[in-house]
Amino acid sequence: MVTTVGTAEGSHDGVDPQHWRALKGVGCVLSRLAGALATARGVFGTSHCCESNNLGGIAEIINGGVGGSAGLCLCHDTLERSGRVLVRVGDGRPVRIVGSTQWGKKIICRPNVQLEDLPEDVLCRVFSKMQLDEVVRTSVLSSKLRNMWTISSKLSLDCVAICGRRRYFYNKHKYTQEFIDGVNTVLQQLHGKVFEDLEVKVEFDSILVDHLNDWISFAVSSLMKNLALDLAPAEFVGFKDRYIFPIELFDSASVSRIQNIQLSCVSFRPRFPFRGFPNLKKLDLHLFDVSEMDLDEMLSGCANLEWLSLIRCHVNGELKVKQPLSRLLYLRIAYCGITKVELCAENLRTFIYHGLQLPIDLGQVKQLETAELRLYGSTFEYVLTELPDVLLGVQTFTFQTSYLPLEMPLLLENIGSFSQLRFLRLWILVRSGDSDNILSLASFLRAAPLIEGLEMHFDADFNGVGWGPLRSLPPYPYDYLRKVHITGFNGIKGQLEFLVHIVENAPALKVLIIDPRKKLGLCRCKASDFSACRASVRSELKGKLTPGTEVNIL
Repeated sequence: MVTTVGTAEGSHDGVDPQHWRALKGVGCVLSRLAGALATARGVFGTSHCCESNNLGGIAEIINGGVGGSAGLCLCHDTLERSGRVLVRVGDGRPVRIVGSTQWGKKIICRPNVQLEDLPEDVLCRVFSKMQLDEVVRTSVLSSKLRNMWTISSKLSLDCVAICGRRRYFYNKHKYTQEFIDGVNTVLQQLHGKVFEDLEVKVEFDSILVDHLNDWISFAVSSLMKNLALDLAPAEFVGFKDRYIFPIELFDSASVSRIQNIQLSCVSFRPRFPFRGFPNLKKLDLHLFDVSEMDLDEMLSGCANLEWLSLIRCHVNGELKVKQPLSRLLYLRIAYCGITKVELCAENLRTFIYHGLQLPIDLGQVKQLETAELRLYGSTFEYVLTELPDVLLGVQTFTFQTSYLPLEMPLLLENIGSFSQLRFLRLWILVRSGDSDNILSLASFLRAAPLIEGLEMHFDADFNGVGWGPLRSLPPYPYDYLRKVHITGFNGIKGQLEFLVHIVENAPALKVLIIDPRKKLGLCRCKASDFSACRASVRSELKGKLTPGTEVNIL
């Protein structure tokens, strides 16, 4: 079991404050080390079990002298002592027993053992999993640990950490130069070291180009597997410049090593056709500039890709991948200049799209679990006739549109079927002239014969109970619908019509929640408006609810 290690309570007299802060840095990362320590024949955690108020003790817990399972834990003992010590669990060495834990395990204390006395392989494994700034702070504990910061497998170059502050109103050019100088000073100490991860986070500036190339070249020579370049500007207004990704710095061996890539504010313009990263598993692109052809070539060569995200990317063409992405599980596309999506991802589990309505072809998806679409300028005909053939087998579907269509039939005909859909979430903006169209949303329910849960989140710019008699639709049973939750319900006529239609056609309904408060948009309603809403709901539902239905009108 992994438990977060907190800060020790009580006094720590006699301990140098700098050492205390360093050890707190160790404690903060211990909870992330279970995997690293699994092969080290032990478990590390903390214990209040020291003979004096210092940080020098190392305790070990054994259970009858037999080694325990690997993992991290927080050990509490019954001894009336204070202080912070590292604990090793389960290696079974014969040492003096001084107490027992609340779990009945024995506590063995070696008061004179220091942090640096841990086995070298264990120290290396611990330090290799820490962030660079944490490693540097911990290195001041002793002379033996002084150079341990150079063995971290993660090279995280964050402008805030390097410069010691955020830029805010500071001159961007001077701040960037300070960051460059700090990074170069660090890298001078690291030549010949192996780094699996390179992370760079700083606003892009043209003076960074040569240095970024040098840092990436250094990481490539250090057997890098994961690369993250977050060069996004603080403000997007007037933003045009991007860092041109130096793919020429990668040879075939380094291309094959790459497993995860995150790029922000980067342009990809290879001088020759690039065949992709064969072992890449995750690709996260933001403010990424690439041509349609180069994107196709790159993705077609990523046969092991499992996770793909494109946000605010500049493509100006189709996202078309010729080769199957048979291992792709997650796909997100948001606010990109893409005119069409066409790829084959038969094992896709999650699909998210935000943007204008466009043709989408995901291939013959076997078992799509979750789909989320936020469409602008879309029609319900498109959603209910075309998307069922795209989102094959989807089980959870979230749909948001800018506004209800101005003109639409009360019930759509020739709609498709979301045959496996169990949960539907709709986010709907309603203008004053759209109230009569709300009842048409029943077409979504008819397209989901197995639906069990429904969430409706309205944003209506007006309130009132409406006027005229309520309209009704022909009966259509929703036999599996058990829970309905509606927010932004202010009692307008269309909402009441839709609510009554559900109640009258859902014989298995168990929970009905009506909430006038909004989850979408600002709520400008007064308390009196809520009172009128509640009264109208109670009046319309009287005698229509199935016995046993739990109703909450908030």
